[in-house]
Amino acid sequence: MFRPASLFIATRYLLRGQRGGFANFVNLFALFGVTLGVMVLMVVLSVMNGFESQLKTRLLDRVPHLVLSQDQGFADWQQRAAQLGQSPEVKAAFPYVDGEVMLQSQNGLQGGWLQGWWPGTDLPDLARAPRAGQYELVLGAGLARKLDLLVGDVVRLYLPGRSLYTPLGRLPAQRQFTVVAVVDLASELNDVLAITHYSDLRRLYGQSPEEVNKLRVTLKDPFAVQTFERLAAKGEQLWDWRSRYGDFFAAVAQEKRTMSTLLVLIIAVAAFNILAALAMLVSDKRRDIAVLAGLGMTPKALKRIFVAQGIGTGLLGSALGLSLGFLLTEHLNLVLDVIGLGGVAWGYGPQGLPVVRDPVQMGVIGAFVILICALATLAPAHRASRIDPAVVLTERD
Repeated sequence: MFRPASLFIATRYLLRGQRGGFANFVNLFALFGVTLGVMVLMVVLSVMNGFESQLKTRLLDRVPHLVLSQDQGFADWQQRAAQLGQSPEVKAAFPYVDGEVMLQSQNGLQGGWLQGWWPGTDLPDLARAPRAGQYELVLGAGLARKLDLLVGDVVRLYLPGRSLYTPLGRLPAQRQFTVVAVVDLASELNDVLAITHYSDLRRLYGQSPEEVNKLRVTLKDPFAVQTFERLAAKGEQLWDWRSRYGDFFAAVAQEKRTMSTLLVLIIAVAAFNILAALAMLVSDKRRDIAVLAGLGMTPKALKRIFVAQGIGTGLLGSALGLSLGFLLTEHLNLVLDVIGLGGVAWGYGPQGLPVVRDPVQMGVIGAFVILICALATLAPAHRASRIDPAVVLTERD
């Protein structure tokens, strides 16, 4: 705990400094660097948090979190789904079927991912539910644009994984579907996803619509990977979303860590400036320090003066940086529009760039800044505590 004298002297130099002194300029520059680093780090992390949150919502909303399958089919899938629903991690469980397909229109041929929709479960916004037996299709906006399809158009769908013997030879299973809805999924699924009724897709695969071989499990937290294996019963195969998009989310997390590391270097440079400012202050105030030592101030108390000054710079820089960062993230899209960079938010909807402020992250940033500023004071503080008053006060100018 700081003694009042040490704290008083440190506060005096921190707030008033040396009028016109170069050390004071360096100290102010260090404070500016800490403030700028904290502000930029908060803004970047908040935007990347928002980006990651939107990816989870938009992408994993349509991608199965878990798929449990049995080769012979579930004897009583309702009972198994109810059993899964009793788990606190599970939000819902229902029959599922999907497959890789080719879609052909008059204007092209595209690959896609076809999912079977189980009645009563969620569909993308504004999507009309496909009806059983009508072979109706809901398309992502990107896929519909590539095939130049509109609602009411007919598209031919091929199953590369299933073939039929015909008088013309062996051909892939195929069927004409009618487009009943085109939806914007606001993710890369826009370019590949198609949805039809569960029973129609089962028939297309030559399987009975009444049988259930797969259960789609929706989790409350799809990133709770430790629960995945526990949900699979004996004899069931497990597939989870990481098989398709795990590398993508890992790349996003790695990018976030890399950006954070680069921005932390700004704070480290500012901390180096604190070290330089305090070193110059010690050299400039050697006589004052010697007088304090001669009056009985212990070396530990002298150290506390400079440590308190560094911590004070860290506290002040963190408070200013977090406050400015909060204001900037609160009005980020408005600021981008004012400076003519509103186009960078294109594709994120009317709300603009997504921003999610994490209080834990902000606390970690503040604590880290205070710690690195405190560490930067140790060398100058140690140097000040070793000043011999008998030598310094007898020196001639």
